[in-house]
Amino acid sequence: MAYRYKTAIKKLLSLLACLSVLSAFVACTPSSSDTDETLTGEKILIKAGNSTFTATLADNETADRFYEMLPLTLDMSELNGNEKYFYLDEALPSQPYQPETIEAGDLMLYGTSCVVLFYETFSSSYSYTAIGKIDDAAGLEKALGEGGVTVSFTRVSDAESGGDSHSSQTDEDKNPDEGNKDETVGQGVPDNSEDQSGADEPGNTGDVSEVTVMYIYINGNRLMVNPAENSAVTALTDILKKEDIICTVRDYGGFEKVGSLGHTLPTSNEQITTEPGDVILYQGNQIVLFYGSNSWSYTKLGKIEGYTASELYELLGGGKGDMQLRLSLA
Repeated sequence: MAYRYKTAIKKLLSLLACLSVLSAFVACTPSSSDTDETLTGEKILIKAGNSTFTATLADNETADRFYEMLPLTLDMSELNGNEKYFYLDEALPSQPYQPETIEAGDLMLYGTSCVVLFYETFSSSYSYTAIGKIDDAAGLEKALGEGGVTVSFTRVSDAESGGDSHSSQTDEDKNPDEGNKDETVGQGVPDNSEDQSGADEPGNTGDVSEVTVMYIYINGNRLMVNPAENSAVTALTDILKKEDIICTVRDYGGFEKVGSLGHTLPTSNEQITTEPGDVILYQGNQIVLFYGSNSWSYTKLGKIEGYTASELYELLGGGKGDMQLRLSLA
């Protein structure tokens, strides 16, 4: 009898222990309301070309702030054959997490100012903050097309009331970075050489620049650039003879600073494995300063002289964030 009693007590204690562990596990498991992927039911319209898609916003501060900014019309750039992206002028609140799998139709924030619209499903090791998701992404890839595309974001209520979307950002003065991201971020820079072929662009006649040196002023430093000899540099120096170019450059991929020149130059893209100090033209209108290395199809503008790789990393990288760059001949 005593043996049976002791056995029953042991079984009861084991059961209580299991229940305790299960309870702790449930308590530590995040509910769907704790993740950035939870949707609020708030709807917006996303238009690309002749196609309009309905999207549902996420339940977070990022989506709320994005909604307040609408309507927006953004000139989004292509990246990696799976996304379009655009850097806003202002930072949004972020709650980054690693989704592991990106799905077609996901509208995400990379960092604090880069709006990314994905049109393919793939695995990713990068972190984003969810803004929302297109309800039915069928036809999205076709609507976005190849290369850059203008995408408008509006509130459903505005559309129903006949409100017009307006362009609050322009490619020249409100899009300081259309650079590289495969970087979405982090993976590599897309090759747009087919639609940016230098041979087909006006002014790319193989002219050799007569300039012997250019200068980049950034972060309080004057960097001397030994220019390449190609039509892009010729066109760039023609602009610099009239005025300096000032733009904002942002970190990308952990190996570069990139920003919009505000001008389109002729390209002569070729496969390049960059080195620290290389000054590169990307997509015809983006200047890229490398403090690391990447291999892709670019047009070379020149090379920063007089600094070691570690010195360039300190000047341009190291997580210093956005910087203002001035390109000059003097």
